[in-house]
Amino acid sequence: MQMRHWLLVALVVGCRTSPGNAPAATESLAGSDEAAPAVALEADFTQAERALEVLSAQEPPTDAQLDAVMATAGTKQILKQLNASRKVTAEQYRAVLAAAAAESAPAVAPADGGVHAARGVRYLREGVWPALNWGTAHVDVLAERLAASRTLDFDEAGRIAREWLPDRTAAPARLRVVMGDASGPTLGPDIYFDILTLSFRESVRMMKYPSPRWIITTVAHLAHDLGLAPIIAKTRGTLALRDGEARAFDMLARLVTAGSGSYFINGDRSLGKLLREPSFARTLADPDRLLRAIEQLVGDALDRAADDTANEDTETITRLSSIASGGALMFDAIYRAGDRAKADAVMRDPRQLLVEYNAAADALEPRGDHRRRIDSALAARAAQLGH
Repeated sequence: MQMRHWLLVALVVGCRTSPGNAPAATESLAGSDEAAPAVALEADFTQAERALEVLSAQEPPTDAQLDAVMATAGTKQILKQLNASRKVTAEQYRAVLAAAAAESAPAVAPADGGVHAARGVRYLREGVWPALNWGTAHVDVLAERLAASRTLDFDEAGRIAREWLPDRTAAPARLRVVMGDASGPTLGPDIYFDILTLSFRESVRMMKYPSPRWIITTVAHLAHDLGLAPIIAKTRGTLALRDGEARAFDMLARLVTAGSGSYFINGDRSLGKLLREPSFARTLADPDRLLRAIEQLVGDALDRAADDTANEDTETITRLSSIASGGALMFDAIYRAGDRAKADAVMRDPRQLLVEYNAAADALEPRGDHRRRIDSALAARAAQLGH
């Protein structure tokens, strides 16, 4: 999985730009000369520090060293990420961490007889342990990157995040800088940045280690997602959503969350910038097909039977990319056709995304900007969810 794919997983499932295409600087809000004040963003490096002590140990790590890693909030976040689609216990993770310098992955018994437990053991042995093992031989690289991460201006990420939230609302967030495989979705209330995982993936040529600008922009997007979540939840709480309606609302919320962050923060209000990203380019290159995919995602959510066993964990990268790209495509139309207020209104109430997109497409048509409309019946149905 390339770095851009990792970003899509982190942003879309947790509700995910490249170093070169991130915004050059925080800009003022539309219609305002004053830059948005920063989101309160607290960076915590404790887990990375304790993990580095274990990885750099000349002898097998002591119980005290392992206990220190396991006690950190960052490790608890890692376990939360791992358990999003698997079953992994703290004891299992501790055993793998203790064997980081071993010649092979340790034997780990599944937590139970279920498929999620089996998946957890497989990932611990084939995903987590190889990264930890690599880390024991590259402590100098990890130490250098940990030191570099301390110099990053995370206040800037907070300013960018707040600038593109409705009403410039505050969104306190915690950034956990870790080493230990937090490569799953951001589940909140913490944002993570895993130095070990990204360094290991660079070593096996899956990606390049991200630049400082990429890190700041990604953290800003994640902080934006966390800040938007309670705003959307407030709207959701006022509605009487039935099963299909609830699924459709949540899908629209994901389109709004991933799409607004991708467009306003990662793309800096430019689809052209997103088109230069491989993961966005594949879906944005054919807007009509992308919009048909969005219709299917929302329609399927509305009409799927309540006992359908479809599992969000089985979503493919293509589907995740469609959510981020489709949302960005619709926000581009809304923003260009109207003003910031329209985009803010959709971020507050995701049900309005499809009807506002269609209205924007109508407004852009006389300018020679033709855009495929979303099925009007589906858009109207979405706008009335919970009524």
